Amino acid sequence: MDTSRFLRDRIICLIGTSGVGKTSTAAKLAARAKKLWNRKVTWICADTIRAGAIAQASALTESLSIPLRVAYTPEELKDIIAAETDADLLLVDTPATNPRRDTEMIELASFLTVVPNMAIYPVLSATAKDADLGRAAGAFTTFHPKGLILTHLDETDHLGNVINLAWHTRQPLAFFTAGPGALDEIQGARAERLVEGIL
Repeated sequence: MDTSRFLRDRIICLIGTSGVGKTSTAAKLAARAKKLWNRKVTWICADTIRAGAIAQASALTESLSIPLRVAYTPEELKDIIAAETDADLLLVDTPATNPRRDTEMIELASFLTVVPNMAIYPVLSATAKDADLGRAAGAFTTFHPKGLILTHLDETDHLGNVINLAWHTRQPLAFFTAGPGALDEIQGARAERLVEGIL
């Protein structure tokens, strides 16, 4: 996928389960948007539940020299987005959500529906089992995602599960990422990378 399609999105919201790398993916996107696309980026941390989440976001945004806003409620998220009129790109990092827990899915929905025109991207780990990948992606289709972001590609030599995911969900793959750092690899999803992973 051509990563320039992100130039058309002003609000990008990352969702996903625990440990998939949403925050590091947000950092990679922020770094790319600022340095390669020359966009004015604001990071919105809606992940106020996980211990250390705000501190991590603060450290990352400081290193990237971009502003950080914290939204504890859907209403605060809406107000922050409305106030950030100068930003070219708003990156929203949401709390980890377990698709098996209805209460968490409902809470996530309350954040995702308060602002129209958000580009929603589930973040999924390439190291997850076939069934778990499919279950998470299937649950998150409720929110009409624009595409999927696959992380941790550097931690596995077997990408058959990712190919199965793309085939069964028919959802576009947006980005592949590797490494935990903001400046580590992030690239537009390519079929060639998947083929390399099964040969």
